[in-house]
Amino acid sequence: MTLSSRISLKIIHFFRKHGKKILIAIIIWLIIFILNQYLKNRPKETSLSNSYTPDIATITGDALSASKQKKVKAVIQIYFDACNSKDYETAYNTLTDDCKDYVYDNDIENFKKRIDEIYTKDMIYNLQNYSNYNGKYIYDMYILEDIGATGTTGGYDPYKDKVTVMKTDDGYKLADYSYIEKQGLDVTVENEYMKVHITRVDKSYSKVAYTMTITNRTDRYLLIADNTVQKEVVLDVDDEDRTATNLSGSVILVEPGEEITQGFVFYKYYDSGRSINTLKFNSCRLLDEYDDTSEDTTSDAYKVFSLNVENPEG
Repeated sequence: MTLSSRISLKIIHFFRKHGKKILIAIIIWLIIFILNQYLKNRPKETSLSNSYTPDIATITGDALSASKQKKVKAVIQIYFDACNSKDYETAYNTLTDDCKDYVYDNDIENFKKRIDEIYTKDMIYNLQNYSNYNGKYIYDMYILEDIGATGTTGGYDPYKDKVTVMKTDDGYKLADYSYIEKQGLDVTVENEYMKVHITRVDKSYSKVAYTMTITNRTDRYLLIADNTVQKEVVLDVDDEDRTATNLSGSVILVEPGEEITQGFVFYKYYDSGRSINTLKFNSCRLLDEYDDTSEDTTSDAYKVFSLNVENPEG
């Protein structure tokens, strides 16, 4: 018998003796391999993730004490539960008076309309403390469909709101829609042509909105802005001129001897620590007649002048 024949017989004998064990081992390996491949390629479940610690401000400010954190979150919980169950009055009453005034024009019907647009189903929420500044506790609030109630996953985009909780004379209250607070003002600047009296500034997280009366002290038309000149109304924030954001497509015109109430909105982050220096009216034009088709009201003007309000917040 040749060597190769002897080896073949030994292999045959080995497989006859251990074949079942080898087959079982191969089957087990195949099962493990197939299971690993399935787990590796299985679609991952959609879930919200947050890389921040929810109770530590992501921008500025120290973490709230446990007792203050409890009070702040209690207000947010009352607000959310009431909105989610469409208990409009309870939710509305968690808001600060300034928020009711500026955001909702002191009309609960406006509040109802917004809540109905957000809370369309049974919702849940997640919180992230964003900034603690000047006694204001600002949170990112993510409002989303309760997937546990519907049995669905994915296919949704959370609604993100910035809510601010603060201590008031009536206890802790909340401001939503990124609004924070109002500051009453009594700042007046005037010259022989016009008078500006600033009565309030409303502060949201990323913007400031000044409300004022503008008086035309002449017998000509006073044109403040018509978008034919660059930087017609700007706010100097730490020596950076920021153009009013609400003038696009607008004409601010005061008739002879008349007074109007006007608002101007500028970008300025609440917790930036940057100083507001000057509100500038750079291109005020006096016109004998106002032609809304003119593309060069500066050339048409009887006089062009500027007026600066130093330290507009008093």
